[in-house]
Amino acid sequence: MPVRVGWYIRDYIFIIQAEGTATDQEYIELGNSPIIIGAMNHSRAPLIHYFFEILDPKTTLPSIRVRGQIQIEKHPKDGWSMLIGFKHNIVWRMTATIIAQVSRSRFVLVDNREAAFDFLRRIDATLPTQPDASIEWIYELNWNASNQEVF
Repeated sequence: MPVRVGWYIRDYIFIIQAEGTATDQEYIELGNSPIIIGAMNHSRAPLIHYFFEILDPKTTLPSIRVRGQIQIEKHPKDGWSMLIGFKHNIVWRMTATIIAQVSRSRFVLVDNREAAFDFLRRIDATLPTQPDASIEWIYELNWNASNQEVF
């Protein structure tokens, strides 16, 4: 399970869980997935936020060259991105800060899902008060395998 995407709160917050090494092309494939873009298009929310939950400390971030090639970043409903679990990792924090500044994106590092949700609730009044009871997984991509599964 290298990367999978689901609804943390249907129509409002995607959760993206990743582990392992990915190429820039695989990040582009993930960010341009017709399944994810379609879910964004059909969402009733004004903004869709993202929780990036990194399950393995060796997981790589995309290079800066990927910026501008990913459709979800250009989508009118593109909201805040929350990188979960690496707030205290200086390398990740520095990399995330540089990416956010260069791309002018709304990007925050937090310790866990609860902190991410609390942050978003303070800035987005349209969010429901509670997350969904379970995550509805909609997409999976196996890094370095070019094998995608749709749920």
